[in-house]
Amino acid sequence: MLAVIIPASYSSKVPAGHKAVIKYSPDIDGLRAIGVLSVVMFHLRAPYITGGFVGVDIFFVISGYLITKILADEIDGGRYSLVGFYERRIRRIIPALFVMLAVVSGFAYLTLIPYHYLNLAESATAAALSISNIYFYYHSGYFDFGTEYIPLLHTWSLGIEEQFYIVFPLLFFYGRRSLRLSWKTIIFTLFLVSLAFCIVQTEFSLKALLSGSIEPENTRNGAFFLPVSRSWEFLMGSALAIGAFPYVVNNHLLRNGLAWLGLGLILISLFQFEPGMKFPGYVALLPCLGCALIINANSGGSTAVGRLLSVYPMVRIGLISYSLYLWHWPFIAFMHLIWGGEHSPLVYLFLVALMLLISWLSWRFVERPFRTNPRIFTRRRLFAATGLGAVAFIGLGIFTDSHDGLAFRFTPAALVIADGAKDGNPLGPACADKSDADIIASRVCAIGRSDAPITFALIGDSFADALTPAIDVAASAAGRRGYVLTRGGCFALIGINSNGDCEGFLDAATGLVRTTPSIQAIFLISRWTTAAEGSRFGAIKLNRLFITDAQSKERSYAENKAVFARALKRDAQAFAGYKVFIVAYIPEQLTNVPQAAALRAEYGRGEVNTPRDIVETRQEAVKQLLTDAASRYRFTVLDAMEALCDADVCRAIEDGKSLYSDDNHLSRFGAVKESKLIVEAFKEFKPD
Repeated sequence: MLAVIIPASYSSKVPAGHKAVIKYSPDIDGLRAIGVLSVVMFHLRAPYITGGFVGVDIFFVISGYLITKILADEIDGGRYSLVGFYERRIRRIIPALFVMLAVVSGFAYLTLIPYHYLNLAESATAAALSISNIYFYYHSGYFDFGTEYIPLLHTWSLGIEEQFYIVFPLLFFYGRRSLRLSWKTIIFTLFLVSLAFCIVQTEFSLKALLSGSIEPENTRNGAFFLPVSRSWEFLMGSALAIGAFPYVVNNHLLRNGLAWLGLGLILISLFQFEPGMKFPGYVALLPCLGCALIINANSGGSTAVGRLLSVYPMVRIGLISYSLYLWHWPFIAFMHLIWGGEHSPLVYLFLVALMLLISWLSWRFVERPFRTNPRIFTRRRLFAATGLGAVAFIGLGIFTDSHDGLAFRFTPAALVIADGAKDGNPLGPACADKSDADIIASRVCAIGRSDAPITFALIGDSFADALTPAIDVAASAAGRRGYVLTRGGCFALIGINSNGDCEGFLDAATGLVRTTPSIQAIFLISRWTTAAEGSRFGAIKLNRLFITDAQSKERSYAENKAVFARALKRDAQAFAGYKVFIVAYIPEQLTNVPQAAALRAEYGRGEVNTPRDIVETRQEAVKQLLTDAASRYRFTVLDAMEALCDADVCRAIEDGKSLYSDDNHLSRFGAVKESKLIVEAFKEFKPD
């Protein structure tokens, strides 16, 4: 998230040599409080605040407003200093960031298994170099399952902020001093270019556009993480700073109306936006415009919203908002990684209290001293310490990578369990998530015996990808060969609306099956419980994961089950004439198994198996729906639970190895346990 740079002149304490330019406005701190609390509550999965991620967009607007106030004054007054500008940025951002990175890296050293520690060290290096957004663009989507295991994911916005402030002050200076352009011309031109890029990039991936394709793969990652598609949010604040929109000074009623409208737009965004929507795109205009309206209205005089934002608790939270953002997410990520599962409200209250305490300490003893004591923390010392810190984190990343995630920290028995985290489907990187065009052109992977004809197809989401080794082993033993058609997040349910990439994927997969005459059987594998229940179960719990279809009139948990049943009917129609196997009831565990079990093995603390009755309760609705579909459409449902569950528990560990690569997905070792089930399925149809 954005560091929300506060120029020293904006604070009540102004360092020597810094000219005061902006009068302090407590309502800005109140807006910061809304921004940071929105993100924190979203990450804590607070009920109804499904759009809390827009808190970052609010901060981008605030930052653009405050910094452009300073830049405009300095550039037009002939006082602009690039070195001075970056000194202020470093004072504001780097000390608190580096302290957080150091503490998180130290705690991770004591707790994280090599796979997760290596990822953390890489992301810490990226954060220290202000390229986190680029790192995560290539490694993970912000809304993807599993991002809750990444303690430094939140640093992506620092990368965007720093990249913005590397480039745009130079553009401002060049436009004003060399080209003699007006501030409005500069800012609105850049704003429109960035906004247009954002809207297009939200719909179509940059890679696809450059290749002449219009497939919507990876659309949100580019629009979400690339600085060009986010710069317009800062520039909206910049437009306010240069007075592009006149302040309402004399009309008290209009000023209050604009402020309430702005607050309303923010609240709509918080309560109506959801992770599954296409974002940022044009919808990001709502929270940004809301923030801009509030700033504009309060700049013209007092408003009721401004007074509400200026109450003491809001201002205090606003003051520590940067530190609160830096510290809140590592707490949550480590909770998911180490403990997982559901926790009582008291645990979350304690967690929030601890976040606030650490954030206040960070603000009081790190942020404020570096910002207000230039005599002690001189420019030379500051730059030297920043350089040394960056080198230290680069060194950590290199050393961790060359020493297998610092595996020497664990005993051999714990390491065998920990290796489950990287024991995923070995074919996944090459075979999963093929583009629609590749599927249509049959540029897909085949598994099983290499000299056999294609007689089956595997279709599904990441659960299907995880089970691919089981299908491969069974197909090889049975002398069969088949296509792998899997895409993460895409249920094998035709005609549903759940993910923008899935409709085209299922159309392409179905088309390939129909144009391959030798195919006789279809294996459908998905995270059926999430589709039917509208929730994710395990170390990471998510709700309101609604699916709809053309007949839906609402989005609800009950509607998910109705959509599920109708989609199974469409599957039956699409695959009429084929033998259809549905692999279901894969037990979902309550912890990230390799991480939690390795720690327990290291410190001799208990088991991580999930009680069977909990698993059966979770699978109850799915079992009813699939049993009904099997009788109606002659599907064959294969029960994956039996190979992994005893009378009392569903095992997470077997023979000292992890059956899972996380809390839900089977490891390759765990998947192969299901191969006997698939071998029996192959006996039910004969190849030509």
